Amino acid sequence: MKPTYYYTLYPDTFLWINETEGVMYNAKEHTYLSFDIHGLIKKYCLMLNELRNLYTIDVSPEDWEDTDLRSWMLDTVENKMGCLIEYSDTESRPISFPPLLNLQSDVDRIEKEKGREVGEYVAYNWNELSLFLGGQSEHPDYCRQFLYPIADEHFLDIQTLETFLATANNTYLLQVNVIGDILQYPYKKQLMCLLGGLTAKVCLYMLGDNAKGIGDLLNSSEFDKDKYELKLYYAGQNSFDEINRMLADSSISFSWMYIILGESDIEEMEEMKQNNVNVEIIPCPAFTGDNLDFFEQYIYTCKEDITVCSYDKKDIFAHQVMNSNYWGRLSVFPDGSVYSNINNPPVGTIKDTIYDLIIKEMKNRSAWRLTRDVTPECAKCLHRYLCPPPSNYGFVIGKFNLCHLK
Repeated sequence: MKPTYYYTLYPDTFLWINETEGVMYNAKEHTYLSFDIHGLIKKYCLMLNELRNLYTIDVSPEDWEDTDLRSWMLDTVENKMGCLIEYSDTESRPISFPPLLNLQSDVDRIEKEKGREVGEYVAYNWNELSLFLGGQSEHPDYCRQFLYPIADEHFLDIQTLETFLATANNTYLLQVNVIGDILQYPYKKQLMCLLGGLTAKVCLYMLGDNAKGIGDLLNSSEFDKDKYELKLYYAGQNSFDEINRMLADSSISFSWMYIILGESDIEEMEEMKQNNVNVEIIPCPAFTGDNLDFFEQYIYTCKEDITVCSYDKKDIFAHQVMNSNYWGRLSVFPDGSVYSNINNPPVGTIKDTIYDLIIKEMKNRSAWRLTRDVTPECAKCLHRYLCPPPSNYGFVIGKFNLCHLK
């Protein structure tokens, strides 16, 4: 029997199903559709996911009469997931290529192939370095959630750091974050010279109160204003106003990080933004153990966030194999420990080579490859590739499914 139509999904359309539900997402049009799986709809979805069918199914006259199936297909067409092409004796059967990830560079695959080593991609995979200087910190636990000064009576040894960077391939290092009161760092001048020799951008993270004396540093010969950016944690109106005045005529880029613990902080931050329209103020939520209700209301992912996401095909592929929150990032603590994620044990020390540190991290899934596929709470969720990757908030809260999806 000749088909009535060909039903074809577009190459940018992803289809995920389980026993009862299905989800489609077009990464080019950024359209989303969820639906129930039953009857012929389930049969067609299973056939579409068979690679040999090339995302095209023959729709028989009998199947076309099925109200649920026809309504579902028309709904997917309306949402730009695919198309219905009327059968013609003179036209060839359409084909479409499902969006499949090229695993040529996947770590698991490389390890299985003879003549290849994970290390062949090491230089490309180190893009960001965070240096925690040590000293005092008002909230030392915040460093487990975002870049924030830690409390440590010791300071990062500059000679060991120099050796570490001198023996590393820094070609693809794009950014260095320096976290802590650099003005109190005993090796400040040597550090500035060391950073000046790198091509990477440098971000200085410090408390607003600690930045009051930064004027001398900005005017020093070692300080290239085009290379540096200041990230200042709001610590009160007085230091906020004073530093804004000091930096107003400076060409250096700077922004304020505003710690958010609850609704009142959001209101205060918004008022501050309105009163300082020329100053960048970035919200920085912090979990304290007592504000879970706030996180559930304002931070957790909801269904609406998913339906309006704008991921392209590369984003979806990335979510399948890597964690963009951690990938390419290493952090160094004052004692020389090196972390791929400071919520996990260190991958080594600053006395190890960059090569060895990255190889160790890439062979496990502790951070760089911590995807929702390997987190038990999310592994079977149809939306796992449409959600942001697991983050530090999941570690400190104690679960990774920070969402309102079932």
